[in-house]
Formats: sequence, structure tokens, C-alpha cells
Amino acid sequence: MELPKDEIDSALEFIRRTKGNLEFIEFAAEEDEKKGKTNARVWEVTQLVNSTLGLIIFPSDALLDSITTPLHRLPEWPDIKVVRGSPAKDTLHQLVKGLRNGLAHHNVEFINGKDKKISRLRIWNCTPPEYIEKIWEVSLSIDDLRTFCIKFSEMLVRELKGHI
Repeated sequence: MELPKDEIDSALEFIRRTKGNLEFIEFAAEEDEKKGKTNARVWEVTQLVNSTLGLIIFPSDALLDSITTPLHRLPEWPDIKVVRGSPAKDTLHQLVKGLRNGLAHHNVEFINGKDKKISRLRIWNCTPPEYIEKIWEVSLSIDDLRTFCIKFSEMLVRELKGHI
């Protein structure tokens, strides 16, 4: 797969900015919490979902199609289990495709923990044309989503730099 240099440069810059925005929002949220502010100025889970969505939508299909690593071969990645769908398709490509479709079609549920803060997400896909029957689903913690976001961005950078 050959990618044009301007596409590579654009993707690398987008990844850098996405990570920077996420880190800034997380820092601001931590500062608010340290100061005991009860009215949130920033929403770190919202930024995390936006960052994840950008990272899984912005890269070209050709780049995403080349990432076929089985999930069990990603040892330092979060253990994201597909709770509905074919276990034979538990590859990074399938996970990204599922997250991409689920988030893009608003098939997401934000689940609060005991502290009333968002602690988990459920993301799923349904069969067309009625979009009622779930055919794929994951449930993951916010920490796992953050780790996925960071690890996936690092993998994209390695893949993209391999094309320079």
C-alpha cells in the first residue's frame, strides 16, 4: 500500500493534535478536581470519545485495512472483549471497524459508576435495514478506551512513518 506524502503528513499532524487536545482536557479536568470545582468546565470522557472517533475515522481505509493484528497479540493493549459477534474476527481491524461504525451511528451507551461519573461504554452495531438486531458489541472501561486511543495512535504513527 502506497500513501501520498501529503496524506501521511496530514494524518501525522492530526494524530499529534488529537493527543495534545486530549492531554490538555485531561489536565484541565484534574486541575478542576484538585481545586474542588463542582461545575465542570471540561469533560474528559467526551474528549476521549471525540479523540477516539477522530483517530478511527481520519486515517484512510487503505491504512486501516492493513492493520490485521489479532487482539491477543497486542500484549500491552487493553483487554477489550467483543461480547457479541464472531470471536474468529477478533482482530484490531475488526475492533476499529466496529468502533468506527458504532460511534458514527451513535450506537453507544455511557454507563455511570457508583460515583455517578461515566466509567464504561457499550458500543454496538446492528444489521441493516431495520438496525434492530445487534450483531457486534463491546463493553469497555474509560481507562481501557484511553489506553486503546493512545496505543492506536502510536501504532498509526509507526505505520505512517514506515511509508515515508
